[in-house]
Amino acid sequence: QEYVAIKYSNRISLYRGHESQNYKLESTIVRLLKNNKKCCVQDVIDAEEKGFKMFCRDVFKEKWLCNKLKNSDETLFKMSIGRHLGLPCRLIDVTASLETAVWFAVMNPKFYNVDGEIVFLVVNKDNIEETSASPFSTNKVSYAHVPFMADSLNDMPLGEQRRYIQCGHFIWVDNNSLLNEQQSILDSAIHIAHFTIPREAKIPLATELYRDVYSGCA
Repeated sequence: QEYVAIKYSNRISLYRGHESQNYKLESTIVRLLKNNKKCCVQDVIDAEEKGFKMFCRDVFKEKWLCNKLKNSDETLFKMSIGRHLGLPCRLIDVTASLETAVWFAVMNPKFYNVDGEIVFLVVNKDNIEETSASPFSTNKVSYAHVPFMADSLNDMPLGEQRRYIQCGHFIWVDNNSLLNEQQSILDSAIHIAHFTIPREAKIPLATELYRDVYSGCA
């Protein structure tokens, strides 16, 4: 990670932990719907908007808006919280921390019988839109860091400790690229690498990283 910080100091360097090597760089909403062979882009858009409206109506609390940065888009802020609480949407969780990416690849016991993977992605700021705009209105591949400002973990929405660990980094694509997310992201990258985490290494890594990653949440 120190090498990456020096070599790609003028780039955006991101990591993503996959519980299984079979996973692609794709969003939860696409992964949910893609098994339907008749699924089209409009189906994804409609399902995402319906779920987001339900989240805003039934889960999101307006008092949380006081924890939003002033220059952050309200829709993006709400959707980022929803994503961490399990809302299927186009936001793809990434992190600037290699250790955090490894943690997400090894923490789920349901995947201890398969190899995991770390995806390392470097993008040129000229090829990606670093934005604070609504995910529904952005173009090409977008990236945002959406922090939740809070004095303590008790001020965060239930289940939002994930944001504390991941720090709210996301990438996503526009409507036209929703069914081709991975290729769109790869086209915007100047470097990408995949690192295997053998299944037999998952439990030792999870045990060790739990102490480090969750030390502030314990």
